[in-house]
Amino acid sequence: MGDIRYGLRLLRRAPGFAAVAILTLALGIGANTAIFSTVDALLIRSLPYADADRVVMVWEDASDVGFPRNTPAPGNYADWARLNHSFSGVAATRGTSANLTGGAMPEQVVGRGVTPNFFAVLGVAPIAGRAFTEAEDRANAPVVVIGYGLWQRRFGGDRSAVGRTLLMNGSRYEVIGVMPRGFVFRNRDVEYWVPIAFSPQAAAARNNHFLNVVARLAPGVAIEAAADDMRRIDAILQKEYPASNRNLRAVLVPIKEELLGNTRTQLIVLMGAAAAVLLIACANLASLLLSRAAGRR
Repeated sequence: MGDIRYGLRLLRRAPGFAAVAILTLALGIGANTAIFSTVDALLIRSLPYADADRVVMVWEDASDVGFPRNTPAPGNYADWARLNHSFSGVAATRGTSANLTGGAMPEQVVGRGVTPNFFAVLGVAPIAGRAFTEAEDRANAPVVVIGYGLWQRRFGGDRSAVGRTLLMNGSRYEVIGVMPRGFVFRNRDVEYWVPIAFSPQAAAARNNHFLNVVARLAPGVAIEAAADDMRRIDAILQKEYPASNRNLRAVLVPIKEELLGNTRTQLIVLMGAAAAVLLIACANLASLLLSRAAGRR
């Protein structure tokens, strides 16, 4: 307590010095805190998927027309899922949107149509209710899995929301599940998921490229082995469908690399720069303290 009283007296005697010292430290510590929070979220913490290092995105390499990572066609996705020997599951998803009306304030929300195994491939289960079934996907059933934010806004976080309905684009959809807080796939704005429900014609199409395809590596299979397996499938499809697949190849990208892109190096450099700012702040404060000590002497 005596040290605290002494420190407060010194601060009171030199408020200008105290303000400069506190501001100098605050700037250095604040910059480091902000940058480290970003680095922690993107590089250190794991993604919100089970065994995220086993999850990969699958793209079409259409470099001959300027798209090295093109969205796959449904027909190619179906053959990848059917012919591969490297994945425990391959899922597809596409963007959609809906106008919510009835009961609360009308709003437009962003969603995704997904194959029934989408959540299982990512390794994330609903915190309430369940995911879609194959039968619901085949029948294009009016069922929906909602995100945590939409659950809170529309149902106040009530678990009895499962089994109730949402009026989406004028049609009633039964809520069958609620995803956990923080679940995201590529777009943080997505708030609901419905069956993708391909028609037979759409499922066989190879000239419409609009899907996002995600896969989970089978136990014991490395991504290099999976890439070799996909090259085998590429050769089959190029021979069977030369008109659409002659120059197409599958590309596997780890999900973390997909989300971070080439920002890993930049983030590390930025963290180093923030640490240098803190060191400079400490050096400046040390100089201030030496000057003050000389003055007191």
